[in-house]
Amino acid sequence: MENDPRNRRPSSPKGTPKGWSIKKSEAKALLAEGHWTPDPDFSSTICDAFVSERGELLMLLKQGRSVLYASRAEEKAFVDAISKSPATHVLEGLLPQGPQFIEAVPGLVDELAVRLQLPRESLDGSLDSLDVVEEALLKKIRPRSRILEIPNLFASIIAYTGEVGRKLTGGHWHLNEVHGGIWEPYILFDNDSNYLNPFLEPYKSIAERRRGGLMLKALVVAHTSTALKHV
Repeated sequence: MENDPRNRRPSSPKGTPKGWSIKKSEAKALLAEGHWTPDPDFSSTICDAFVSERGELLMLLKQGRSVLYASRAEEKAFVDAISKSPATHVLEGLLPQGPQFIEAVPGLVDELAVRLQLPRESLDGSLDSLDVVEEALLKKIRPRSRILEIPNLFASIIAYTGEVGRKLTGGHWHLNEVHGGIWEPYILFDNDSNYLNPFLEPYKSIAERRRGGLMLKALVVAHTSTALKHV
């Protein structure tokens, strides 16, 4: 193909599998070459994954740029190594509000605006406001792993992402207590049996050093599309 991204310098962070951040048009051009098959192991609500005959992995994100990995095997080994680290819940130490998380949501949203130096009115509960959050995170919080280190920042992101989903669907917050006194926050949709998990994909984006940011908008769109049909 013309302007083959494989001929460019890899854009993956040091210490991670070789890969390129590519435009959606480039990803579609690669697929048009043929010799790609769907990869259910890497596919998710926010991306469709494909593996080539030469062993490459293409992750076609539904929002934003896509990712081409030179070796599916290397990426899988990297992800597996992360998953085999000492077993802890992804929210351990990240949601100190515990059973009071729902009551803390308004204050966490205010805190997010202050932390990212955004006008409070810019966090208006709209889908597009999630792009504003992503852009601010990209500019002000580097490396991305600091999101998990700054007190209450990840909790604030969860709170605001959930609020956008709640506002879109008319759903409500629900806390699920799991082992070790950890409380998982979800948005349950009143008009459907589906739900929004606002913490898992953003956490994985950070822990696995995925390209393309936290994909907050894509996450909400993917999980609320069915519910919106009934609103």
